[in-house]
Amino acid sequence: MAMVRSGPRCEPSRFGPPNGVGACPFYGSSSLSPISSPRHLLVLDLDETLVHTSAILKGRCDLVLRNVTMSPGEAPRTCYVHYRPRLIPFLQEAARLFDVCVFTAGTQPYADQVLDHIDPSRSVVHYRLYRHHCEAHPGTLGQGYTYVKNIARLGRPLSQVIIADNSPVSYQLQPQNGIAVPPWTGEDRKDTFLLGTLMQWLRRLATKDDVIPTLAEIGNRTLQP
Repeated sequence: MAMVRSGPRCEPSRFGPPNGVGACPFYGSSSLSPISSPRHLLVLDLDETLVHTSAILKGRCDLVLRNVTMSPGEAPRTCYVHYRPRLIPFLQEAARLFDVCVFTAGTQPYADQVLDHIDPSRSVVHYRLYRHHCEAHPGTLGQGYTYVKNIARLGRPLSQVIIADNSPVSYQLQPQNGIAVPPWTGEDRKDTFLLGTLMQWLRRLATKDDVIPTLAEIGNRTLQP
């Protein structure tokens, strides 16, 4: 699955009902840095992990999106984007330690507007992946589909990949690589998770040849904001 380097945009695929379990419209060689890169790959979710976006304004917001379509087939609307506290310094430090990819189940038009505002110089988010890069798996009780992020297709050994996401379902194919992030819904403006708990673990992980044992240690704990 080809990743989108911040700069050139990928062409959105035509999104529709998946072609069976695990269908993914994008395959091919990766445009990531070579596997011999000394830096691990940090994959970050967007919504409820880094930002909260809502049609309801919750006090001061960081970005107003007008006529944005959040999901295919949905009518355009105005949305308010709230950044999780300390988001920018978190990304700045993360970019010094890792190759950073934001992988969202959101649509590309929505996500690009948010990421262009967060990182206008394209210096801290090195790669972008969107809903059409996810695999669609049947949802619980047969209702709809769950969008799964298959990080095995990102061109890196799994021993060098970390995914931080508020939804463990998103990384269900590689749970050993995941950090379960407490979801942030815009209310707690004193939240310290990104630059506190999460960054403390990421600093440790950046020094490991194989991230899996340390991630297993994290997995045995309940991480708090």
